[in-house]
Amino acid sequence: MIRKLIVLIAVVLSIFSQASTEQKIFDGHGQFMIADGFSGDLTLAKARAKDRALDNARLHARIFVQSVTETQDLVATLDEIKTILANTIEIRGEPKFKIETEKIRGADVLIITCNLSAVVDDSNVINAFNDRKKLEQVVQQNKSLEILKEKNDLEIEELWERYLNSTLESEREQIRNLVKANNKDFTANQYIESGQRHYAAGRSEEAIEDYNRAIEIDPNNATAYNNRGVVYIGYNEFGTDEIALSDVNHAIELNPTNAIMYINRGAVYQNKNEYDKAFDDYMRAVNIDPNEPSIYLNRGSLYRSQGKQILALADYNHALELDPQNVSDQAMNDFNHAIQLDPKRSASYAALGYFYLELDDLDKSLENFNYALEINPKSGEAYLGRGKIYQLRGITPRMIDDYNRAIELSYRYFFHIDKNQVFVDINYLLQADPLQVRAIYLRGLINENMMNFKDAIADFTQVVKLQPKRVEAYYHRGITYMNLAIDNMAKAVDPYNYTDVESYRHAIEDLTRALELDPSLARKHDAYMRRANAYYYLNDFSKAAEDCRKALELTPNHERAQKFLQSIESIIEHRSN
Repeated sequence: MIRKLIVLIAVVLSIFSQASTEQKIFDGHGQFMIADGFSGDLTLAKARAKDRALDNARLHARIFVQSVTETQDLVATLDEIKTILANTIEIRGEPKFKIETEKIRGADVLIITCNLSAVVDDSNVINAFNDRKKLEQVVQQNKSLEILKEKNDLEIEELWERYLNSTLESEREQIRNLVKANNKDFTANQYIESGQRHYAAGRSEEAIEDYNRAIEIDPNNATAYNNRGVVYIGYNEFGTDEIALSDVNHAIELNPTNAIMYINRGAVYQNKNEYDKAFDDYMRAVNIDPNEPSIYLNRGSLYRSQGKQILALADYNHALELDPQNVSDQAMNDFNHAIQLDPKRSASYAALGYFYLELDDLDKSLENFNYALEINPKSGEAYLGRGKIYQLRGITPRMIDDYNRAIELSYRYFFHIDKNQVFVDINYLLQADPLQVRAIYLRGLINENMMNFKDAIADFTQVVKLQPKRVEAYYHRGITYMNLAIDNMAKAVDPYNYTDVESYRHAIEDLTRALELDPSLARKHDAYMRRANAYYYLNDFSKAAEDCRKALELTPNHERAQKFLQSIESIIEHRSN
């Protein structure tokens, strides 16, 4: 109940066309509460409500940004879309605030509601892709910022719950001190977010000023030091490498388990021609996060500058395997040479397939994708590329087969297909053959992504009727039921006291079924965490905690799972007292 009162409440999206067809307006809604003795800073409470309202508008603007990128033949990941929105969406007019009083568990509570309109300009979205390397940097910054903001929200939520359950003035005083620290963190995060926006827009001096303010407020904020260091790395002026190195060193001291910070320090050393130190940092990054493509792109660049072409090509190929669209121009120029050095390297042929696809030479592109799959039948990037060729040629059944195979190998490939056109092609195919299971499943994924939740549930339900052991269909139907529950809460007359119990129960049933059918489910951690969230909303905190622990057994250092478990355990402890 308290979670639903204090967290961001999603509302029904209102989209209106501007006079220019290049802009869209999205409404956002957010709330925050303060109570006498808990946090009496009305200005800060308004800032929190406004921040949540803006996040709400960004959430609903994702589909628009995705459609803009697709019409420009730009491939954008979800992280890129979220980052672009974080940096380009602008509030239009003055946010409107409403303040209401309510008594909750004997405390006089002020509920601050913020409603705002925010505009997204498609030209800003397109311009964000002009510098892919910089976009990649800002994506990493935004992911770190999201973690900080989520941590801050979880902490204030926990403190609110503790405050309402507390009867001792000594404990309340301790909570008030913790709230003050949390408010400082929130303010520092606001400056980090502003600095990130400035940096993304090329305003380096303003970005540094914001990061300076964040550090003044929170001298132990590793993200602020790291981001300021990245700005200095980009200056390429005499002496700035030393400043950047100092900042990133301090960031690593504060957070020694962040791979991106080691990548950034490695880049500084590489700029200074200190190749051994750069190599050591890239290796440290690999040990922390071996699935981060930018490590291999940077290390490949290091090898190439040392004349170690074979090692460079191996790293470029590995980066391609992790993300087929995130390969630098330098790497692409070397793929022909890579094939000469290693004619059995599947990723090299797949890369050439994409190269010819960009040149609209579909015959040569198809030839290379086919050969890549002969070498490696589990090449997701080759299936994805070949599916694009079949789509361009109107061979819909083969397109569906290849896209499904790619997605089965890794769900990340789903975000690289032209979903709007695929949706049209699938519907046309199903008119002739309504029992094409792979087509129905792919349409379900697209409906889920487009937030057509009821249609997605209908598609996944049809799939499991035709194929009762289709694990991924249960998994995605479970996710869709959870999204439907959140959407229904947003549309409720009284969203603060509304829970879509039926949808959450369906979500639990489906996620449980997926785990039963395939104990080695590729996204097992995610399934446990999503089921934990469903239990949480149903106030079954013991089962939510149990699922968090199962997720942590799979990924012991997962920070969000750790924080969520701590929050749940705190609620259980207070309820038992």
